[in-house]
Amino acid sequence: MDESVKKLQDEVEALRQKLQASLSSRPSPEPERIIELPTSPQCPKCHSTMETGWLTDRLSELRTEREEWVEGPPERSFWWGKVTDGKRRYPITSFRCPSCGYLESYAR
Repeated sequence: MDESVKKLQDEVEALRQKLQASLSSRPSPEPERIIELPTSPQCPKCHSTMETGWLTDRLSELRTEREEWVEGPPERSFWWGKVTDGKRRYPITSFRCPSCGYLESYAR
């Protein structure tokens, strides 16, 4: 039994080293520019003051979620929906003009 445990520990260590080598060979991501969202933006169409809100993704009658921006093209999941693991995701904040209905959205 001790030999099988030692073998498993060696396999885990080899996988850990492989993963570390793989991660260290990736280019580091560019630093993100921090851009503050406007607190009360002016509508670019009619110049009224816009309201802050968010877009909902209605999953059922009882459950809603906030929409997100996901990097890259959509990839179909083997089981259900779309693949989002390992991708950058940002919640979407939206501004609505009460006068003309224009929407402006930001993913931050």
